[in-house]
Amino acid sequence: MARIPMLAMQRGDDGTSFWLSKEHADVIQDVGQGDNRLYETLLEFDEGYLGDNPLYRLDVAPEVVSEKGISIPSGREDGANSWLQPGGRTYPGDMPEGVMDGISIKEGDVTWNAVN
Repeated sequence: MARIPMLAMQRGDDGTSFWLSKEHADVIQDVGQGDNRLYETLLEFDEGYLGDNPLYRLDVAPEVVSEKGISIPSGREDGANSWLQPGGRTYPGDMPEGVMDGISIKEGDVTWNAVN
C-alpha cells in the first residue's frame, strides 16, 4: 500500500489536517519546483500564506491512515479557508484532498522531507 504524503498542511486547533495522495503530492512537488506561490495556487492558500521559507513534505504510514481514517473536508474544519469548496478538491488547483483527525506531526510519527 502506498504511503499517504502531505505536501503542505493546514492544521487547525480542532486537530484536523489536510492530506493528499502520494501521486498528487508528487505532481504538486514536480509542478511547484520549489516555488511557494505555485504551491499556494495548487493547494488553495492565499498568496503569501506559505511565505518564502522552505516547505516540508510529511509522509504518514498506511497503518495510520487505516487507524485514523480519511474523509472529504466539510469546510467546517478549523484549518479551512475561504478557498475551500465542497467536493474534496482544492480550488483553483483541482487536487483531491482529504482530512484526518489527530495526526501527530512529531518526528517518528511522520517522515519529514524538504520540498524546496
